[in-house]
Amino acid sequence: MVTVESALGARGYKLASDLDSADFALSFTIGSRDEIKVDSYPSMSAGYAGVGYPRRWGGWGGAYYGYGTEITVRQYTEGMLAIDVFDVEERRPVWHGVASKTITESDRKDSGATVQAAVDAILEGFPPM
Repeated sequence: MVTVESALGARGYKLASDLDSADFALSFTIGSRDEIKVDSYPSMSAGYAGVGYPRRWGGWGGAYYGYGTEITVRQYTEGMLAIDVFDVEERRPVWHGVASKTITESDRKDSGATVQAAVDAILEGFPPM
């Protein structure tokens, strides 16, 4: 992934010509998943009881209040990028970074900028101190 290579290059790392001369190796996973979020919360609704009786019966009537439930459903796409760093000599993972984001229509139109922002956010913590 060119974006990762350029971000690491800005930190002083350069791509090795072969794995034997490398200090570390990278692996990345990128993907998305459609999600549905359902929220339910109590709501208060007001109504009017239009019932009235003659005063001789003790007359009553007026507003009443009832409780109900409001439900909102939202469908969205959650994108994720994970970068793993492996020690070449010891052949074990040494660092993991991940970023996730709700994908908008503008992210779909300019996916390069979205991926670049995710890579920058992830590699902000690399190398580990």
